[in-house]
Amino acid sequence: MKLQGKKNLASDLERFSNDAKFFDRNYPGLKEDYSDEYVAVYNETVVGHDKNLSKLIEKIENPRESYIGYVSKKNKTLILIAV
Repeated sequence: MKLQGKKNLASDLERFSNDAKFFDRNYPGLKEDYSDEYVAVYNETVVGHDKNLSKLIEKIENPRESYIGYVSKKNKTLILIAV
């Protein structure tokens, strides 16, 4: 992610925050579809998932700009990844 100014940084942070809220809001559905997997969200859209975090990071287009969380079938656990 390039830092091109305060406006872009603010926009990136807002998008990331919205993606985190999307993950939280849609957790029950994500749990049904992606149980025990890492899920990447970008622009409030699931852009990838995998049981292996490294493989997921390799698969998605914007790993540094995506919100990545772990979907557990047991307990809700959120993990923020900075690559």
